[in-house]
Amino acid sequence: MTRKVFIQRLSIIAAVAVFAAVFPSWIEGRSQPGVSRQALGENLNRIPNQLGDWECISEERLQPEVERTLRCYGYINRVYWNAKTGSRVSLAILYGPRGPMAVHTPEICYSSRGRVPQGKPQEVSPRGNANGSSFWRLNFKQANEQGSDLAVWYAWSDGGDWIASSHPRFWTIDSLYKIQLAGTIESEGQEGDCEDFIQQIVPAFRNHLNLEMN
Repeated sequence: MTRKVFIQRLSIIAAVAVFAAVFPSWIEGRSQPGVSRQALGENLNRIPNQLGDWECISEERLQPEVERTLRCYGYINRVYWNAKTGSRVSLAILYGPRGPMAVHTPEICYSSRGRVPQGKPQEVSPRGNANGSSFWRLNFKQANEQGSDLAVWYAWSDGGDWIASSHPRFWTIDSLYKIQLAGTIESEGQEGDCEDFIQQIVPAFRNHLNLEMN
């Protein structure tokens, strides 16, 4: 083996070693230092408990194994109730490393609770106060008699509009926000609970981000 070939092979091995060390951290969103992400995550608690006709009636922590998996910097996990309609919507907004935030989709968490996804997610672009955002919508059918069928809406944000992305794990940003809503399945041609609630939570989230910057 000539000296030139040896140096070339050594360079390739070194490059592969660097790539192997950096790429997993980049995927998980740990490669770049920044501001206190824990502080940004905790600020999600500033999102109001009263959003239009919707009022927060309960708030719970995530299960410990879910917190360990997602490694959230912060989150809210609430149930909102609409006194006018009697409807309820479950809301979770999480902020954490890009990798865990991107791969933990509703198909994983709801399937583990005995609900079966109906078809594939459909992209929805709400109007009104949520204009500019897009969400995935997926219905889940309860496999037993211990729960109800649900419509689940979810999306990701890098601090801008919510986006129904097919590959959020490959966004070039360290951390992501994820939103997930669950409510009753809407009738065809009618606005459902989640879509109505989105008209309130999207501007509230935008205002939350504005507060962070001040």
